[in-house]
Amino acid sequence: MSRAIAEPVMIDSEAALPAVTRKRALDPLALLVEVLAVAAIVVNIFVTFGNALVRFVTQQDFPWSADLWRVLIAMIAFLGAPAYFRRTHGMAYTAVVDMLHGSRREVLQASGLLVLLGVCLTALAPFPTFFAAQRAQTLPILGIDSGYVAIWLGAGLVLMSVFTLEKLAALRLTAIAVGALVPILIVVATLTLRWAYAQGHADWDPFLMIVPVLALAGNLASKKLIPPSAGSFPVANATFVLLLVGTIMIVAALNFFPALALGPIVEQFLMKGGAVY
Repeated sequence: MSRAIAEPVMIDSEAALPAVTRKRALDPLALLVEVLAVAAIVVNIFVTFGNALVRFVTQQDFPWSADLWRVLIAMIAFLGAPAYFRRTHGMAYTAVVDMLHGSRREVLQASGLLVLLGVCLTALAPFPTFFAAQRAQTLPILGIDSGYVAIWLGAGLVLMSVFTLEKLAALRLTAIAVGALVPILIVVATLTLRWAYAQGHADWDPFLMIVPVLALAGNLASKKLIPPSAGSFPVANATFVLLLVGTIMIVAALNFFPALALGPIVEQFLMKGGAVY
């Protein structure tokens, strides 16, 4: 009796194993990307705090830190994004996807992935010209060309395209074919509007394209409401308002605090210590 009950549980738990934990062909490449991104973060932290400490003690900073930061930030941004995208759904709003099941869910996922792939390939098209222009510029202190900064943009776009294709390969071919209709319609509509505006055949407001989005929002608003339960998070009380405002203020402060800490705040301490610039 216990064996008959245990076997289905084992099968179900194996089927429910998330795809992220399974061995995939691109795992070594993804691991290398993550190692490079984490290494860039660690070096950036040491350089940032080391520069602040040296400036506080000697009233000088590392002259090469600004150039090195440009390279490190490019590595963190353009390598970290595809690494995060491969491990998760990315920075995506998945409420619509979560409401669907089966083939409809796969079609919507394929549509979104194909749109992302199209954006990456479109950005890669002018990248050689952009990279050549960056090679003609030089970082002032390190003396190396800006191509060492720009190269990570191209690497990030290529990696994002590769990881998108990997996710598409996990979907059924029929879902990909149906999902391709959306990016195809977007491309056709964009080219048609550009041609119509260039030829003077169209003079309507381009914001009319918002109408389908509003229609989708209206459709979602008409969905059946689920009664509140113990797991619901109310958004119409003071707690939510304080949480939202506090989060916005904290995120905004984190955008400016590092610059203030390395600039006016440190200079104020130095001025109190007798060092005047």
